[in-house]
Amino acid sequence: MFPNRMIILLFSGRNPQGEFQASTFGGPDLESGFDILTSLVNEGWQLSKVELVNGSQKTISLPVEIFDGKSFREPLKNLKQEWEDILSLPH
Repeated sequence: MFPNRMIILLFSGRNPQGEFQASTFGGPDLESGFDILTSLVNEGWQLSKVELVNGSQKTISLPVEIFDGKSFREPLKNLKQEWEDILSLPH
C-alpha cells in the first residue's frame, strides 16, 4: 500500500495482565503491522487506541474494533488484486 516506505503504528491498551501500555511498531508494510496487532489481541491484549503515522507524519486513527484476532493478510491481498484488475481495464 505504501511502496518502499516503512509504516509506523502507535497503539495503546491493556496487556494480558491488565496493565496499561502504550507502544510503537515500525515495519515494512501495513500487513506486518496489522499482523502484530492481531497477534497481540490473540494473546489477550485489549487495544484502546491505534494510529497509523502517514508519510507526512500526520496520524490516522484506526478503529480498534477491526483488530478482532483475524488476519488482514488475505483480505488486503484480495483488495490489492481487485484494484490491480480494475486499473488494468481498458479506458
